[in-house]
Amino acid sequence: MNTAAAMPPDPVIRVAGVPRSVLAALNTPESHALAETVLDEQERLDAEGRAVADALHPVIGALPERALRPRVIGLRRAAHQGRAPRTAEWDPAVRAALPAPLAARVEDWLAARARQEQRRATLADTLARETGAVLGALRGPLSGPSFRQGLLHGSRDLDDVLERWLGAPDGRAPGTKALVSLARYLSRAAVKTSPYSTFTTTGQARWRPSGPWLDLGDMTRRPVQAELNLARLRRIADALLRTHPELRATLRLRLNPALHASPEALRLIPPTAGATVTTLPAPPQLERLLEAVRQVDGLTVAEAGPAVRRFVAAGILQEDLPLDDAAPCHLTALTAWLDDATEELAPLRAGLTDLCAELTRHQSAVTHGERRRRDRAVRERLRSVEEALGLPAPRESYERRPFHEDSVADGDAATLGHPQWRPLLTDLTAAGRALAVLDRDLPARHAATSWLAERHGPAAQVPLLRVLHELQEDPSPAAQHVRDLLGPGFGTDDGLLAASPLPALRRLADERRRVTAALHAGELPAGLALSRPPLSLAHYVQPLAGPDGRPYAVLNAVTAGHGHWQGRLDRIHARATGRPVPPGPTAPVRGAGHRGPLPVDVGGLYASNTNLRRPTVPHVFDHPFTRDTRPAHQRIALGEVTVHVDPATGLPALHAPRLGAGLVPVHLGLMSPQLLPPPLATVLRLFGDPHALFRTGHPLQPGPFTDDVPADGVRHLPRLRAGHVVLRRRGWLTRAASVPLRRPGEQDHDHLLRLLAWRRSVGLPQRCFVRTRPAGATAPDPFADKGYKPAYVDFASPLLTAAFTRTLTSPGTVVHIEEALPDPAAGHGPGTGPYTSELVIELPAGPPSGLPGEHRAAHP
Repeated sequence: MNTAAAMPPDPVIRVAGVPRSVLAALNTPESHALAETVLDEQERLDAEGRAVADALHPVIGALPERALRPRVIGLRRAAHQGRAPRTAEWDPAVRAALPAPLAARVEDWLAARARQEQRRATLADTLARETGAVLGALRGPLSGPSFRQGLLHGSRDLDDVLERWLGAPDGRAPGTKALVSLARYLSRAAVKTSPYSTFTTTGQARWRPSGPWLDLGDMTRRPVQAELNLARLRRIADALLRTHPELRATLRLRLNPALHASPEALRLIPPTAGATVTTLPAPPQLERLLEAVRQVDGLTVAEAGPAVRRFVAAGILQEDLPLDDAAPCHLTALTAWLDDATEELAPLRAGLTDLCAELTRHQSAVTHGERRRRDRAVRERLRSVEEALGLPAPRESYERRPFHEDSVADGDAATLGHPQWRPLLTDLTAAGRALAVLDRDLPARHAATSWLAERHGPAAQVPLLRVLHELQEDPSPAAQHVRDLLGPGFGTDDGLLAASPLPALRRLADERRRVTAALHAGELPAGLALSRPPLSLAHYVQPLAGPDGRPYAVLNAVTAGHGHWQGRLDRIHARATGRPVPPGPTAPVRGAGHRGPLPVDVGGLYASNTNLRRPTVPHVFDHPFTRDTRPAHQRIALGEVTVHVDPATGLPALHAPRLGAGLVPVHLGLMSPQLLPPPLATVLRLFGDPHALFRTGHPLQPGPFTDDVPADGVRHLPRLRAGHVVLRRRGWLTRAASVPLRRPGEQDHDHLLRLLAWRRSVGLPQRCFVRTRPAGATAPDPFADKGYKPAYVDFASPLLTAAFTRTLTSPGTVVHIEEALPDPAAGHGPGTGPYTSELVIELPAGPPSGLPGEHRAAHP
C-alpha cells in the first residue's frame, strides 16, 4: 500500500550550513597528486634498490681486486637502504669491475634516484605555491553569509579575525593557528549536521505517494530565530530574587507534585539542583496537615503568610517562577513578571525590554556587518543587566554563550517518494528491534525486577517515590547491583551478564550475543523476543543512492521518537517566521480503559535551550522542575504514580491510578538525560523508552576503546551493513604514537610524504573523520559525551591535516578514525543535492497491533 495512511510520520531533515563544494578551496590537489606519484615512484625505486643489492651480492666474492670489495659492499648497502652511494662506492673503477649489464642497472637506478629528487624538489615548490593559493581560494567560502553567521555565533573572536582579513584584501593573512581554526569551522559547516548552531538548518520533509526518492527544496531561504540562553536567564531570575527579596511575595505557591505521603513518612524530590529523594517523618495529624497545605496551593507567598516558609524550606511547597516551559519567549515572560514591581526595578525592566528588542533586531539582520553590530549590542545589553544585579561574568561553559540561534528552512525542505523507501524503512524497523535488545539499560531493568520482587513481592504495587528512595538508600546486594548497572558508561559487559546469578540476565546475554553476531554478519535477526519494544524510535540516517536506484542509508543514531525532533522544529519555525507556536496534542478526559501504555514526557527545560520544543505527546509528568500549563488531566504528578512488575513483560512498569493506564516515560528534549535530576534520570532509564539507543556505531564498536587500542600499530574495524542499512562505517583504532607528526625543522613536503605513506600503510581513505581521546582518560560515553566529536580530515588539505595532527597531544592519545560515508567529495546519485544532509525518520519498534509476539502491558 502506498497510501498516506501507510506512511510513517513526515521526517525532519537537517542540512549542513554550506555546500560540500566549498571543501575544494581547502585542498592542494596538484601537490597531493604529485606526492602520490612520488610515493609510487619511491616504492618502485626502493624495490629496484633491493633488487640491485641482491644482484651485487654474488659479484662481491668474485671481484678480481680485493681492495674493491669494501667499496662494492658499501654500494650494495646504499642500494639496499635506498641512499645515494658515496664517491668511493661508485666511481669508474667500481663501475668497470662490475659486469656491464649490472653496471648499467646501477646507472639506471641512480638516474631514477636523481629524477626522484627532482620530483621532491618540484613537490616542495608546488606545495608552497598551492598553499599560498589556498589563502586566496578560501576568501570566497569564508565570506559566505551562512558561514559568517554560524562563525559569529560559534566564535566571535574568530569572526573578528576573519573580518579584519576580509576587510584588507592586500593585508597579511591570519596566523597558522587562526587559519587552521577557520578551516575546521568551514569543514564542519560543510560536512556535519550538528543541530546546536546556525551552521545547520532544520527543515520539514514530506512523504509522497510517488515521485523521486529524494528531492531537496530551496535551501537559500533560511530564517533565523535568536533566543536568550536560558542558563543566563536563570542566573538573572535567581539574582533578582536574591537582590530584591520583596519579589518573593509575588510568587505563587504550589504543592510539590513529587510528594508522596504515607503514615510512616513523607517522601519528596525537592526543587534543588542535583536533587535526590528525601524523607520527612510523617506528623501525627498527616491528613490535616496536607489539607492545610492544599489550601495555600496557588496563593502568593504574601497571601499565604509567613507560616508557609517552613513548608517551602522543606520542599513540600515551592515558589513558582512564572516561566512556563512552553512560553513563546521566556525573556518576555520574565520582563512581564516585573511589570507590577516597584519603581526601583524600572531601570532593570527597561534593560530587559531593550535586550529583547535587540534579539529581535539581531535575527532580522540582513548584512553580516549589521549582524555583527546587533551581536555586540545584545552582548552589551545582557552584561549591563547582569552587572546591575551584581553578577560576575559567567564561568560555566554552558553559560558563556549569551544567546542561541537556530536556522530553519522556509517551506518544505525535501520530498521523499515513499515506494522507493519501503525496503529501507522495513530494514530500519528491523534494525531498531535488534538494537533494542542491546539497550544498555535492559540489564538494570531486569535487575530491578529481581530487587522489587525480593523487597516487596512479585505482585506488589509500590509508590514510585518510595521505590526511588529505597533504591537510593537500600544497602542490599540486589539494590547495589541495580545501581551498578545504572552507572556511567556506554554498555554492560556481556561476559558479566552471562555470569550473573539472575537467570533473566543470563538469557539476555545469550540474546545479545545472538543479535550482535547476526549484525556483525550483515543480517537483521528475526524472531526477537522483546519484553517491551520501545513505542517509537527516531532513526537518524544519511541516504545514498543504491545500484537499483533506491536508497540505502548510513545509520548515525537511534533515539526516542514521539515527535522528538518535530516538536523542536515546529517551535523554531514559528519563532523564526513570526507565527504562533502550534499547541500540543490534547487528550480526552477519561478514566480507566486506556489501551496500551501512554508515553509521558519527562518534561522540564533545566535551563537548556536544547529542551525548548512544542509538546508532541498529550501527557507530561508534573514535578518540581516543570511548569506546564496543560490541563490537569494531562499532567501526571510523580507523587501519584506506582510501580509494579508487569507479568506480561517481566519488567518493572509505571501505573497512573487516576488514569487507569500504564506509563512509559520519554525524554523529548535534546539535552543528555544524564543531566536530568538523578531521580528523573532513574525513572527514564528503568521504565522509559531509551533516549539514545544507538550512536556513532555503539554498541557495535569494540569495548571502551582502551584495551582494544594497540600501543603501536592499528586495529581495523570492517564496515557493517545489514540489508539496506549501514550500521558501522569502516574504522581504524590506533594511538598517536603511530601517526607521523612534524619533526622540528621538517619541511612541509617531507612531512606530507611521511603522512601520506602512513595513510597508505594503514589503508585509510583520503577523506575520513577522526575522534581523539587523551591517554588514560575515562572511556567516553558516546551517548552523552560532547567532547568525543568527529573532526573531518582530507589528506589533500594541509590545513585539515594540521588540525588533525595538532590534536595528538601525547603518544598514548587514542585515535579513532572512520571512513567518510557518504563521501563529501563524491556525487551521491540523483536528488541528493549539494548539501550534506541527515533525515530523522520515526518508526515504531514493535510489531503492528495484533501481530504475534506483541507484548502488552498488564495493568493491575
